[in-house]
Amino acid sequence: MDQQPVGTILDHLLKTYDEAINELRGEVAELRQEVHRARPQAPAPRRATLRIRDVCARSGLSQATIYRL
Repeated sequence: MDQQPVGTILDHLLKTYDEAINELRGEVAELRQEVHRARPQAPAPRRATLRIRDVCARSGLSQATIYRL
């Protein structure tokens, strides 16, 4: 029976494991992208809210003060 040196066997196993790990990393990356695309997007703020924030930023007043006016 022909025996291979231990180093050669270990190199082969290491290469095989590296290939398997890289393959799994690729699958995980694809799944992450799929989950990211499937997440519902937050609704855009209403236009009035954006205008109030703009007025607050320009005037230095709080939103509570703007609502009281």
